[in-house]
Amino acid sequence: MPGFIKYILFLIIALIIQKTFIWVIAVTNYNITPDLVLIILVYISIKEGKLFGIIAGFSSGLIIDLLAGSFLGLLALSYTITCFIIGNFKDENEKYLRNINFILITGLASLITNFLYFEIFFQSAASSISIIEVVYRYILPSVLYTMLISVFYLFKPGTKSTQKVY
Repeated sequence: MPGFIKYILFLIIALIIQKTFIWVIAVTNYNITPDLVLIILVYISIKEGKLFGIIAGFSSGLIIDLLAGSFLGLLALSYTITCFIIGNFKDENEKYLRNINFILITGLASLITNFLYFEIFFQSAASSISIIEVVYRYILPSVLYTMLISVFYLFKPGTKSTQKVY
């Protein structure tokens, strides 16, 4: 049980940073920021599997949706679907938590989350922006920025980043 408490604490810290301080490092005219909560959700989903990932993803997304005040449940849905997919990478050797594997899976998770979120968001808002513009302006910069920030995970104490993964 202490492992789950640790995950909850990390998610709470990431939620606080995500909703308060993250705007300091926003890039582009569209305020693109890395998704710190998603990075932790990717770790949880790979480490603990689909079920705990889905619960953590839905809870985190719902809290962010409540704090944002619009489109209640949209980020919760996006995180839930993403954690379900990423939970399939759970294995005994935890090879997906090492080296570039974690960064690539974080990129995949960010791509899934952002695509779901922005497509539903812009479709429901009856926006005239095209899907290519959405990908170019919002999704790709967010995916790349989240992947860049996930590199810092490799420097976490206890990470076997130099170990061979095959």
